[in-house]
Amino acid sequence: MNYDTFEESVRHVKKIVSESKFGVLYTIDFGAMSVEKRGVMMDNYIQLGICHPDIWFGLLDKDKSFGALLPCPLCIYEDNGEVIVSIVDSEAQLSIHPSYSKSTLTQKASCLISDLFGKL
Repeated sequence: MNYDTFEESVRHVKKIVSESKFGVLYTIDFGAMSVEKRGVMMDNYIQLGICHPDIWFGLLDKDKSFGALLPCPLCIYEDNGEVIVSIVDSEAQLSIHPSYSKSTLTQKASCLISDLFGKL
């Protein structure tokens, strides 16, 4: 991403997430947490917990214990002055669940995440 500041990059990612009909359920600022908990500075590093309501509730309707694997973590961080965005492959994330089976819903989740990542 080519933004002047890390904060602008985070705002841009949140905007694209919202426009893609995902919700941001939480934001963790690991940089601030590192200073607070360890007294150690680190590069900017934010994790957003994102979910798409259709996927979230579809999985919970199937088996409520899928909630332990949700939401999907999306990370925005600086590495050598470059802003990096990474997100877990939802199909891989969900496949560790005992009730997992490839379905239209899990494939839709994977497509939505891929589309979202392509916009970033």
